[in-house]
Amino acid sequence: MTFSVGAFAACIMTSLLLVFLLDLMIRKKFYSSRTAGILTVCLSVTAVRMILPFNFPFTIALYSYTILPIITAPLYAHVFGTSVQVDQIIFTVWGIVTLCLLIQFIVSLVRLRHILDRFRVSENDACYSPVFRKVRSLYSHPFTVSAIPANISPAVTGLFRMHLIIPAADNLIPRDDSEDAFILHHEISHFQLRHTWLNLLFSLAAVSQWWNPFMYLLKKDLRCLIELEADEHTVENQAQNDRLRYAESIVQYAKKIARTDGKRRPADPNEKILCFVTKKSSVMSVRIDYLLTGPVDQTATTGKKIFTVLLHTCMILLTAAAVFLVPESSSYRNELARQSEQQQDSFIITEDNSFFKKVDDGYALYVDGYYYGTVTEIPDELSEIPVE
Repeated sequence: MTFSVGAFAACIMTSLLLVFLLDLMIRKKFYSSRTAGILTVCLSVTAVRMILPFNFPFTIALYSYTILPIITAPLYAHVFGTSVQVDQIIFTVWGIVTLCLLIQFIVSLVRLRHILDRFRVSENDACYSPVFRKVRSLYSHPFTVSAIPANISPAVTGLFRMHLIIPAADNLIPRDDSEDAFILHHEISHFQLRHTWLNLLFSLAAVSQWWNPFMYLLKKDLRCLIELEADEHTVENQAQNDRLRYAESIVQYAKKIARTDGKRRPADPNEKILCFVTKKSSVMSVRIDYLLTGPVDQTATTGKKIFTVLLHTCMILLTAAAVFLVPESSSYRNELARQSEQQQDSFIITEDNSFFKKVDDGYALYVDGYYYGTVTEIPDELSEIPVE
């Protein structure tokens, strides 16, 4: 596992193409719930690759002889005549900033956990027992609930055990049982579809790719994608009237959250947890559009379905390329070859395998029986080598 500029270039190109493909699929309705699992796997693998932008033994280098050598030439220049190269400084800065951001991310997760534990509620509490009953009717595994005393959106977090987050009783929006069930089902869907894992992977990828502008666009499209998948999982096989009521719930919650802008909240719902609604109006408009037009699988034409398959094929090929292919400049290849030759030509001088032989113009050095050169005087660091 080695550092290289090519690994970082691969991350930039992969994230750029993913942004294009995801945005095209979402905006032009090529997204299909039937292939959401393929997208989840592809995005997960890509996120892991971006967290580790290194060259691995199984990666294949694609050498460039024209463009990349011109771009990367300044990176291999020595700084002020020293042995330190520009790319070494860049990698060092990347590592330090990434480490700092990772520590900050871990601290924020710990603080969030403390906040959720502080506001955890029991099933015996009369105010929240209806929530527990509704969740148990939809989800049979153990779970916990925290009620935050603020106008927040219902949300979910947790990797191995589902943790629901709801506004406290004084901030709950009165609604009928079916609408409550839809909202809770949406959060349960996030956990069942492993969206909390995907959100964590891309949060870590964003920490590693803090310098990559396309990563922020990719995270926005990813958030829209998983919300669409959770929505479709919630209202699948439902009548159009129920889909409409569900869309109205999204709008109603969004309005209430918008009225809390500028006020301090006990937890930040945008990065660490998956919320029912977000501040991004573009994401909500896409969700409502999908809910009102019905499942894409049922409304898509044959041509659109074929094009959807082609897009997902491109996604799979792109993911494979991001893992196994790395662009490298020919100058970098030559530098590696030069270093390899130097290592092959190097040898170790010890008292057991070396000796000096006195000659007319100085001392001849022999290592393992082979002559390697003559010096006028024996250096101090080789004073222990015997003289014959």
